[in-house]
Amino acid sequence: MNAFFLLIISQTNSYSSVPCTGGDGFFADPEYCTRYYRCSHGTDETFECPRGTAWNDESKSCAWVDQVNCDQKKLGYSTSTPNTTTTRKKSDTESVLSDTNAGSTNGKDNSGNSLAIECQPTGIYSISDPTECNSYYQCDKGTRTKLSCPERKLFDTEKRECNDHERVTCGARAINLSDKNQCVNKRDGIHPDPERDCHFYYQCLAQNKMREARCPGDQKFSSYTGRCGPASAAPIPCGSFIPGSAAAKNHWNSGTFIPIFLTMVLAVKLNFQ
Repeated sequence: MNAFFLLIISQTNSYSSVPCTGGDGFFADPEYCTRYYRCSHGTDETFECPRGTAWNDESKSCAWVDQVNCDQKKLGYSTSTPNTTTTRKKSDTESVLSDTNAGSTNGKDNSGNSLAIECQPTGIYSISDPTECNSYYQCDKGTRTKLSCPERKLFDTEKRECNDHERVTCGARAINLSDKNQCVNKRDGIHPDPERDCHFYYQCLAQNKMREARCPGDQKFSSYTGRCGPASAAPIPCGSFIPGSAAAKNHWNSGTFIPIFLTMVLAVKLNFQ
């Protein structure tokens, strides 16, 4: 199971009042799987994971929802903060969430490209790209997003997931295993993709690209906030935001939305305890 360690530190309104009775540190919210809180000298502060992720109390970090056991907890997100994403690439071993098959009529994906397939209005599932073996389309309740498999992996039409290239039969689909690794010399975490105008972002782990996703609508991924949002909130070259500027300081002092994106290995969390 691939996991990444992600902490979003921000000032927010409290989602719930949870007494700090277990000492200092980070703890899971008792009601929401997507929230957690930090106790420091008897004072608690509540935080929320980015959309598409949930709190893993074992690793004390946010991780992809499919990698977290939420049991009966809610998966709600606050509407007062920007969404991280509305579509997400499946993990390499994730099972298909819906057995609904795609139709055969013409449709359009969320980038406006004409395709020979159409997503059904219900269900979340993946469809192979008819021309490229390392690409596929994720259908989410009628909305289709084109995604790419991690390096050295191809899309398996039978399992409907990315698999090791040696185990995949591509047929007439083109095989491209020479894609450059965007994660070379990059730290573990989430990075915007400037080559696609930062509408896409991807996860790096041990200098390998693990997965990617697309921001909703025209939003762009900001390396400063660690979230999808307007171009004005994304630093150059993705947008016009300049960290350290007067606008950034006003943004910091407003107290309404002040996230700082920190990606770290598990050992770093000890510095907060």
